Amino acid sequence: MNTFKQRLLTHFNLSEQAFDLLTSPISYDNLPSYKGFEHIERIKTRILEAIERQEKIIVYGDYDCDGVMSTSIVVATFNKLNYPISYKLPSRYQDGYGLTVAAVENLAEQGINLIITVDNGISQIEAVKRASQLGIDVIITDHHELLGELPKAYAIMHPILSGYGDIVACGAYVALMLSHALLGYLDDYLLTLAGIATISDMMPLVGYNRDVVRLALLNINKDKYINLMKLAEVNEITETVIAMKIAPKINAVGRMMMGSELNILVEYMITDDLRRINDIYTWIYEVNESRKETMKEATANVEDINLDEPSIILITKENEGMLGLLAARFVGAYTKPSIVFTYDSNDPTLLKGSARSRKGFNIGKAFSDLSDLMLKFGGHELAGGCTIRKADFEKFKKRFNELAATYLFEEQVERVIDIDKNELTWVNYSLYRKLAPYGQGFELPLFRIKQQLTSELSYSRDGKHIISTIFNGIKIVAFNVDSDYIKAHTFIDLIGSLSVSEYKNYKDLTFFVQKII
Repeated sequence: MNTFKQRLLTHFNLSEQAFDLLTSPISYDNLPSYKGFEHIERIKTRILEAIERQEKIIVYGDYDCDGVMSTSIVVATFNKLNYPISYKLPSRYQDGYGLTVAAVENLAEQGINLIITVDNGISQIEAVKRASQLGIDVIITDHHELLGELPKAYAIMHPILSGYGDIVACGAYVALMLSHALLGYLDDYLLTLAGIATISDMMPLVGYNRDVVRLALLNINKDKYINLMKLAEVNEITETVIAMKIAPKINAVGRMMMGSELNILVEYMITDDLRRINDIYTWIYEVNESRKETMKEATANVEDINLDEPSIILITKENEGMLGLLAARFVGAYTKPSIVFTYDSNDPTLLKGSARSRKGFNIGKAFSDLSDLMLKFGGHELAGGCTIRKADFEKFKKRFNELAATYLFEEQVERVIDIDKNELTWVNYSLYRKLAPYGQGFELPLFRIKQQLTSELSYSRDGKHIISTIFNGIKIVAFNVDSDYIKAHTFIDLIGSLSVSEYKNYKDLTFFVQKII
């Protein structure tokens, strides 16, 4: 057996048979049936009746990538049924998260008969109650944490509530199963949108989540969907490209736009008008560049981080769209569950917060335990959002810290695969990519080149980066290095990942260094 392959199997604790199973050809038959969702036939019947009666239907989504993809999947499905419907991606600033009483009352004035929520709804009890009072049926499709009482909706489509499997799917996967039920088949492009959302929403990449991402990567690399390829900016799409290039651009719009502009994202995802795709993409790109600059400023402006406490909880002056990014950055930097609050733009007596975590501390459960201090909350294991009274901030912080001290992060042991430079080959790269996708629950492996002779390394002109071609065109790249430290040593160990870098249609196999020892 290839010794590189053996080390790969050992790293993931896989047998040859398990490797063959994980890398075997995949088809849509690998996905469990939509019929595993409770109430799906009731939902299907209600929707088909609404079409027959020419009722007004709206899809009510969310402002993140999962919400955008979920909404796009359902809207495109109705288009394929030749029954155009309305849709709304709420503004996090003007509307807030999830279906609200105010939104329901507004939809009633528009004559809406049926609301289909995607990627939200499972905690919107009052809004669903108000819809019922106004004679509007609500079908909930959601995946967020079940927090006790359920809304009295016409029907609920939820993977955990239905016992659909042992893992949570993203909202777009649930929407895809609704699409399958209505169309009678799985559409390639809509499945690809669900795969992108699975990665963007950090779902565990095991079971059907892994399968839908594998299928999505096959589709996008085969069919080269123009709207997705423009977002990716490269020709070979991997799960890393989705996580680092595609999803952030979609999320940036919901973070930066104050009004209803983000609804253009649904048009972008489902139109085949090349001119519109180009125009909207230019706008998305500019919004994302603005988001990057705003994030730099927000990080520089943060104060009052107390590293002696078991969690990081603070109030910032930044707008709500930056909160999740800041919280995620704090989790990465300080290895503590983090919540970043800002003042509600409509009511300065309230604070809106975004939380991020890692395995071991469940945000959804923590929010449930603190529900008596919250006016609104929602989320799942690794992320969530909430609204509290400013007067309750210190009390909330104290109790959240008590939970954080009890439910610690699971220790993340850095495991690496030792590799010789002569093993950095396209053959071994292909073998390593066979096990993809990598992500939550099946993390990207890191490789270690031991005893690299520092005199062999080359630097960029400014001396800040290592850019070395070692042999056969294989590159070692490390950004923002301490060249003085490196030159002071004869040998160093390099820990990093293998990927393909593209430039002007040329592809290089590159070892991207993450740590130097």
